[in-house]
Amino acid sequence: MAKKSLQTAFEAAWNPKHEPIPFRNPWGMKGAYTTTLIEINQTMPLFYEKHIIRLNESLEYLGLDNPFSESFIGERIQILMGKLKKPCLLRIAVATEGLFISSHLQTGKGADLAGRICKIKRHKPKAKSLMDIMLYNKLNQIDRNAEELLLINQDGYTLEGATTNLLSVSGKTIMAPTQESLHGITRQIIQENLPDHWRWESVDIKLADLNSMDEILLCGSGKEVARLVDLQGSKWRPSSNLAFKEIKDIYESAKKEWYKATIGRT
Repeated sequence: MAKKSLQTAFEAAWNPKHEPIPFRNPWGMKGAYTTTLIEINQTMPLFYEKHIIRLNESLEYLGLDNPFSESFIGERIQILMGKLKKPCLLRIAVATEGLFISSHLQTGKGADLAGRICKIKRHKPKAKSLMDIMLYNKLNQIDRNAEELLLINQDGYTLEGATTNLLSVSGKTIMAPTQESLHGITRQIIQENLPDHWRWESVDIKLADLNSMDEILLCGSGKEVARLVDLQGSKWRPSSNLAFKEIKDIYESAKKEWYKATIGRT
């Protein structure tokens, strides 16, 4: 697939003293980030509070402080909200050099994707670290509307997608990896709202065992709920789309409920 680079619509940065500075790409800096979705006619980024908590947790895990309050970040984001003409992803990055906020076009929402095997190891799997520069560079070599990198460890276990969490489906059981992966906010929302007729199982699955799955789903802030239809090095194809369709609906309902609860908040 040909590379399709992300288009940046908004960029701004501040130093730790809260003074505006020229924007720089923060990848490779010592710091953490979170990526949330901004949609048209909404007053806040989707699941904003959860993303700020995740950002601070990642910074703490990396042994870093956050000199920027939630209100400071929120006020800067409000400047962007009124300028949007289409949905976008918002990356909020805090590094030792400062706060870096940028928006990019949403890619791969609900898409049928090809899984590409990747053995690059994250700097700190339990944190969203800006030090994952090798993975960032690898992502820039694929078409994010059509492909996702599947991270595999040295023992052959599937960990997660480069921008998503991986959910493997067999019958009415949804299996989610436990090791060397960060349990993303989209994954959490799905698990919290999963109906009783589905069984959630936290279990690690080897790459070879994906061939026996009925469906393989990918969930994250950008792709929301997408699915694999092709797996590199395998003849596997999905034998069903029942989980994909229902979990997409579950997530959309959770989004609507959250937006409804935030009406009037800024």
